[in-house]
Amino acid sequence: PTSVPTTMYIQGALDQFLAGDPAAKGRLITLAEKRLLVLARKLKIAFPTSPEETAGVVNEAYLKLHKALDEVRPGTVRQFFALASLQMRRVLLD
Repeated sequence: PTSVPTTMYIQGALDQFLAGDPAAKGRLITLAEKRLLVLARKLKIAFPTSPEETAGVVNEAYLKLHKALDEVRPGTVRQFFALASLQMRRVLLD
């Protein structure tokens, strides 16, 4: 059986978040976790870190993303991942 693409689930959680569902923010980040890890690995090429540091970067970026979503309302999955990427870059630059 084919499953619904992850992007559709993420967009659904994003839509719920934008509609004011307070629990949707956590679901959104949880649903996006695998893609965020892939993004972190890609960014790791530009900012080499040890595996332990990478885990810390991802955790700190999740926290920053969670906080950023209090102020920024990305309307699409692409905008959401752009925001996530920005937060990871900020952590890596710090």
